[in-house]
Amino acid sequence: MGGVDVSDKQLCHLAAERSTRRYWEKIFQNLLDIAILNSWILSNLPREKKMGRDKFILAFAEALCSFQPQPRPQQQIDQPPYHSTHEIAILDDRKEKDCFVCSDRSKDKNSRGRERTRYWCRGCKVAATQPVQRN
Repeated sequence: MGGVDVSDKQLCHLAAERSTRRYWEKIFQNLLDIAILNSWILSNLPREKKMGRDKFILAFAEALCSFQPQPRPQQQIDQPPYHSTHEIAILDDRKEKDCFVCSDRSKDKNSRGRERTRYWCRGCKVAATQPVQRN
């Protein structure tokens, strides 16, 4: 029981507590304090010259802030050229069809109703409100 009381006493001196209304932040700050205290205790076990806890916390924070991950190497992927079966066309003779994407004829009061368009895809054989530009 004595070890628990000692660690609780040590936690109170240099705690990272901040006032917050979010309960999960308090839990995270408490777990962070416990983890830092435990790492400080473990780092001081084999040494004759022990580092103070405040210096250890500063060194720990500097090490976390100075960490820069290695950039990932870019992978070259040879993609075959895109051959689309979609061909956007305009309907002849000023005809219009219901848009496949936008048109909604349901009785729901939030429905947009019928959307008419002159554009259609020859590959899919469906009408679309706006032509899609492919590169």
